[in-house]
Amino acid sequence: MGQVYSLQVNYARQPTVDTLRRTVDTYFPKAEAAAQRAIQLDPTLADGYWALGGVLARRGKWLMAEELYSKALALDPNNPEALSRYSNLLANLGRLKEALPMKQQVLALEPYVPGYRQDAGETLWLNGQNDAAVTMLRGLAPDVIAGQIDLAQVYASTGRYSDAADVLQKINLDSLVPASVNPTPAIAARLLRTAPKSSASPQSLPHLAGLGFIYLYIGATERTLEYYEKTAEAGFL
Repeated sequence: MGQVYSLQVNYARQPTVDTLRRTVDTYFPKAEAAAQRAIQLDPTLADGYWALGGVLARRGKWLMAEELYSKALALDPNNPEALSRYSNLLANLGRLKEALPMKQQVLALEPYVPGYRQDAGETLWLNGQNDAAVTMLRGLAPDVIAGQIDLAQVYASTGRYSDAADVLQKINLDSLVPASVNPTPAIAARLLRTAPKSSASPQSLPHLAGLGFIYLYIGATERTLEYYEKTAEAGFL
C-alpha cells in the first residue's frame, strides 16, 4: 500500500504546482503511514524500510532515506529493490562512483527487469561510459518510455542530435495519454533536429515538461530546470 500511494504522484496529471502539491499532500502521508505500519508488523522485513525510504527520498529527506535503505540491506543484502533505490539515491546526490557497483549488483540479481536496466544505463552514462549506456538502453523494449528518453539524452549529450530526435519521434504515449493531448515528444524531436543553435527568445519556446534537456542544445539553457523546479516547489523530488 505504501508503494501504491507513493506512485499515485508519478501518474497523476499535474498541470500546475498547486494541483501537484495537493496530490503530494494527499498521497505521501498515506504512503508514509502504510510503510511505517509495514515495519511495525514485521521489523525484520527489508521491504518496509525501503518503501519508507522511497517516500522520504521523494520528500527530499535524503539522510533519513539513506539510513532506511542501509537498514533494509542489513536485513537482506541481496534485496534488489533496496539496492536499486539506494543506488538511485546515491546517483541523484552525485555519488556516482558508489552508485555504479550497486547497479551492477542489481543486474546480477535481476538481469531482465526493464526498470533496473534503464537505471543502470543512466548510471553508466553519468559515469562517462556512453557506449555501454547506449548498449544497455537500446536493449530495452520501445514501451519502456523512460529508457527511450534516457537513450535520447545520451545521444544528445554526445552530439548525435538526429539519433536523439529519432528516438523521441518514436515514443508512443497513447497508452498513457493521447498524443493529441500531450504531443511533447514530437515537439521535442522537432526542436532537437535544429540543434545546435542559439535561440533569440528562449521564453517563447514550448514547455517540454520532463524533456527539458532539449533546451541545452537549442540555446535555452536557463529553461532546462523549470520542470524540476516546479515539482520541487510542490514537494515532490
